[in-house]
Amino acid sequence: MSGAAPHPAGAVLHIPASYAPLPVTYGPTQTSGAALLWVAALLGRDVPDVLASAGTAAPEAVPLFLPYLDGERAPLWQPAVRGRFLDVSLATGPAELARAVLDGVALADRHVLETAGAGRGPVHVGGVSALDPAWVRARLDALGRPLVLHPGVDVAAAGAAVLAAAAATGAELGSVAAAMAGPTRTVEPAPAAVAAADRRFERYRAAAAAVLADAGGAA
Repeated sequence: MSGAAPHPAGAVLHIPASYAPLPVTYGPTQTSGAALLWVAALLGRDVPDVLASAGTAAPEAVPLFLPYLDGERAPLWQPAVRGRFLDVSLATGPAELARAVLDGVALADRHVLETAGAGRGPVHVGGVSALDPAWVRARLDALGRPLVLHPGVDVAAAGAAVLAAAAATGAELGSVAAAMAGPTRTVEPAPAAVAAADRRFERYRAAAAAVLADAGGAA
């Protein structure tokens, strides 16, 4: 989510300030945790094993994965697109497939953020994925931006609680959010990782455009 103005092409959704305490630009994706469950079933492993194995993947053998297993919502809005693995080699094994799925989900997140005009500032991450090192590493490598981790926090529920507290007390929304945020941890990508993340995302964008064209959508 971002406070930026809506994308003119309508690729993401927008709640204007006239309907909310702050304007919000956001985009739901179709599969994230579902993609992880899918690859776990495909490999015959449970989710913790898949996450652990992703950390052992050989970087040069990790393929590019488009997580469009059941179509895609933002920013493609095309139910006919389907997922793909690209650049699979003989060196690609279960660990590399697991890591590719995490990377693909994180790259889909970046696709939404950049379409929403979210800039290059820190990205806040909540819930289970803020606790798992494999998810954190995948997001660092895909986003190339600092991550502010909110471990164990259900972001949607926390946001609703902040809005309710602000409405009930009349306090300024930002101060209520800061008071209720709880402990956080910030992790930074290495400088070299930022350029690598940009290159990885450009490959992802090109592959997404090709898949969308194949499905009859506009690139």
